[in-house]
Order: sequence, then structure tokens, then C-alpha cells
Amino acid sequence: MIIASAAHFEIEPLYAEFCQNPSISFFSFGIGCLEAARRESDFLSIAKDKEVWVVGTCGSWKPFSGVELLTTHRILWLPLCERVGLAESIEGIDPPIVITPTSAVSSLASYTLVCGPTIASSSEIVPHVRNKYELDEITLAENIEFYVFAKNLIRVAKKVNFLLAITNQVGPDGRRQWRENFREAADKSAQFIRSKLVFEYPTEKT
Repeated sequence: MIIASAAHFEIEPLYAEFCQNPSISFFSFGIGCLEAARRESDFLSIAKDKEVWVVGTCGSWKPFSGVELLTTHRILWLPLCERVGLAESIEGIDPPIVITPTSAVSSLASYTLVCGPTIASSSEIVPHVRNKYELDEITLAENIEFYVFAKNLIRVAKKVNFLLAITNQVGPDGRRQWRENFREAADKSAQFIRSKLVFEYPTEKT
């Protein structure tokens, strides 16, 4: 099994508990879409034919009321410039990635995840873009890495569980809220995954 995240601190609680277990490996795919792209081949190589947990944080469009966990059923490449109507993607170049949530995360709310090269400081989405992609802002979140590797990861891995924690609302206060909540997000993500692993992957040192 592989437990992966952009930065090690996102999975630190799990690493502390399971790092001695030879059946579980940890991988950081890098912060931001460019670093995730640079490390994709390494990620796919270690994930081949294994179960993978991909752990991350995200900002939501709905008002932030506390850290909560979710999964995703659709990932879009939709940078801020396109959301606000200042650019257009070439049709068919970066299609939506459709995901069937695994049984391990089926109890969580499932969101559409939009990705782009930067963290948006605006939540604006112009009407024609909202209609084109059938976006519901109640179940819409932003992450900057997952689109890069998701399609190929699903293809090579045995199973992929996508787990995200909402740490902020997309907008000008997003970075401040993230800084206040990323540790709680790591703890809640670890608690959720731990509940799935505790019987299959005991923590005793071998």
C-alpha cells in the first residue's frame, strides 16, 4: 500500500504510526502542479498494482465552517483565468477525469475538484463556464495537484482512494484559513485512514 500526499506534513500522523510497517510506503508527489508533474513517473512506478491513498487539502466554494473530509468523483483542469472568462481551454486537450469513489471513501461527500497552476484568490466563476461544466458550488472544491497524475494513477494502481480535507474557502482569505487548519486536516485524514487500516495493517514493529 502507498499513502501519498503533496507534502509530508499532510500524512505525518500516519507516518509516525505506520512507518515501521513493511507493507506500507509513503510518497510525497510535490507541492503544485509543476512539481507533481516532475514526480509523476516516480509516483506511477511505485504505485503500480498497489492500493493507493491520495491525501490532500482543498478549498471549497461554500462558506467555510470547519475542517471536513470529502472524496471526488470528477476532476477538472480549470484555471482561474478560464473560470473568470479571460481564457479558453482547447477542446479535448484536458478532458474531465471521471472517478468512481472506492468503497473505502463511499461514506464521504463527493465533490467536483477543480485544479489549476495556482491557488485562486477569487471564487468567481462566470455563468457560461459554470453551465459548461455543470458546476454546483455547494459541492465544488479546488486543489492544485490531483489533475496532473489522477488519470494515469487510476490506470496503473490496483485501487486509488482519494481523500481530501477542506481547510478553507476559496477567496482572499484562503491562505490564512489554510495555515490555521492544515494540521487539523492532517489529523482528521489520519484518523479516517487509520480506521480503514487498523485491522489489515497492524502497527506492531516487525
